[in-house]
Amino acid sequence: MAVRNTRQIFYHLILAILVVFFAYTAFHKMLGWEDFADQMRNQPMPLWLSGMLAVIVPTLSIIIAVLLVLRSTRLTGFVMAFALLLCFDFYVTAIILELFPYVPCSCAGISSRLSWGEHLAIDVSLTLLAGAGAQLHRRLLRPSKIYL
Repeated sequence: MAVRNTRQIFYHLILAILVVFFAYTAFHKMLGWEDFADQMRNQPMPLWLSGMLAVIVPTLSIIIAVLLVLRSTRLTGFVMAFALLLCFDFYVTAIILELFPYVPCSCAGISSRLSWGEHLAIDVSLTLLAGAGAQLHRRLLRPSKIYL
């Protein structure tokens, strides 16, 4: 019984961290949308793609936060969070490996004060948390075995 309670505590802690992260990210980008859109245009990608991502990233962040809050869609939220964070992990890794012709700004908010290495460490940690949250979600919803 104690193991299940510990899992539930970790599960809800992971859930809270991810909901706060995605909600903060979405609202920060939406409230400063002009700055965010300008920063996206400075990324080493085609302008048409940066324009689309300036809309898609905050929208996906809101969707993920909502999916995580709703019990019936929580697993989908964990999977989408994992996938989006994994994309960010690859992007930041490419920046660190200097695969782009220039190093873009690290955007705004808290991440603007971080080095790219620190940014990657946080992103990878959040990715692992999303994966762990999905696994815990499956385990906690699995009916317990009763031996007679």
